[in-house]
Amino acid sequence: LYSTTMAPSAVLSHFLAMTAPPPPPSIAYSLSGTNLTLSWPADATGYSLQYTPTLPASAWTPVSGVVNNQVKVDASHGNGFYRLKK
Repeated sequence: LYSTTMAPSAVLSHFLAMTAPPPPPSIAYSLSGTNLTLSWPADATGYSLQYTPTLPASAWTPVSGVVNNQVKVDASHGNGFYRLKK
């Protein structure tokens, strides 16, 4: 296909161009009173949940208490924003 030998980095670059990365996981939520439950798929490994009170965010804080890709947080404090970070 090519008239010259390709360097390993070029082969990898071509391969990566043909494969699409998996889509990022979505955060599911449910609200019961002031308890907000956040969860994401079990196969979405290597992610940490982070929180900030405002956007744009000057800093994101790790959310503690996550067990099996799920956490309950107190939603009575008003607005908050969450993201998964890998």
